[in-house]
Amino acid sequence: MGQSDSSTVTPQVERLVARSGDLKSELVAFAQSPRFARRLDARLDEAADRHGWLDEMTAIQTIDHFALQHRLADGSTVVGRFVTQRQPPLPEDERAMLLGWRDVVEGIFEVQRLDRGAVVLHNLLDDLVYRTHSNMGRRALGKLRKGMFVVARIVPVHPATDDWLVSGNLTTY
Repeated sequence: MGQSDSSTVTPQVERLVARSGDLKSELVAFAQSPRFARRLDARLDEAADRHGWLDEMTAIQTIDHFALQHRLADGSTVVGRFVTQRQPPLPEDERAMLLGWRDVVEGIFEVQRLDRGAVVLHNLLDDLVYRTHSNMGRRALGKLRKGMFVVARIVPVHPATDDWLVSGNLTTY
């Protein structure tokens, strides 16, 4: 999986980033469907504090982890099942994008620069650089400035690119 600070945005990356928002919404709805309710509810209960309180940010991160990384009894993931069962079937590049989302990178990142609708993030944990987009558009990254720190989860846009997507919330410092 590539990490890059390249400032070249291909039409494929732009299209997949634009498409990723709708697909992520479909995936989250699938993860919250009755077929997974018992397992997701258990994860949300585990994430709550001792009084049963669950803040919105923790809920979003828990659902994101469940949808992308939680292993089901047969070893599959929710996102894997979504890709397999979705009707109509997804085009191959969208299937590859979604399945790539299982490769989450979590970290504390320093903002190196804004780059034509993306942000270049240096992960302080793995010392790699990630050119990262938001499926919520350029404005979602507009509050970031060089030198800020961000706690985030990111996923690859597509296995054939070096671009990444924010997955869940960004916490800025």
